[in-house]
Amino acid sequence: MASRQPQQPGLQQLDVTSLKAVLTEWRVNLLPSRFEKAQQPDPQAIQLGLRSLTGIHWLELSWQPDAARLHRIDPPPRQGDGSTWPSSCSTVCAVWPWWRSSSRVGSGW
Repeated sequence: MASRQPQQPGLQQLDVTSLKAVLTEWRVNLLPSRFEKAQQPDPQAIQLGLRSLTGIHWLELSWQPDAARLHRIDPPPRQGDGSTWPSSCSTVCAVWPWWRSSSRVGSGW
């Protein structure tokens, strides 16, 4: 029988009830939304800006081994010249025109 390692102090486990509460809050604020900006503040995290009807909302995704997480953050300071992801998406859409039409809501894809 494998022994369980004690959880580090200060880190709270995410149970189903907590996850449902977070998703309920995000559903109200983030749906509908579209990807707007991205930046990587450090090697183990990425910050995503999503534009909704009420403005831009920022999420941070971190894959640190001891504390992986996804949470809302205040607008971060801008880093570099901006995201290259939207321009990459534009390039993909120009190369594969079917991508643009199939990615629309209600297209049956």
